[in-house]
Amino acid sequence: MYTNLLKLAARRDFIMVAGGGSFVQSLLKPISIELNTAQALFIKSRQKRMRELYEREASQQLLEIKRLNLMLKTNICHYRWTPLGMLPARRQPLN
Repeated sequence: MYTNLLKLAARRDFIMVAGGGSFVQSLLKPISIELNTAQALFIKSRQKRMRELYEREASQQLLEIKRLNLMLKTNICHYRWTPLGMLPARRQPLN
């Protein structure tokens, strides 16, 4: 009857498949499933990268806090808060 797939697709309104939909819809459905799968994989990989970056940043902040605590515990110097951040200050003798 139709030798060309394009001619067959052009008459899609008259061709029904077993599910009751048209021929073109039966071709487009697998494409939409692939797009949804690709989108889900993209979202999962982006979430994984964000989680890794968050964990890396949290570990770096923890190390900085530990270093700062060690410096504050030493008797050599202590720090004071300024608009520029924490700066070393001379230790004031306790009277």
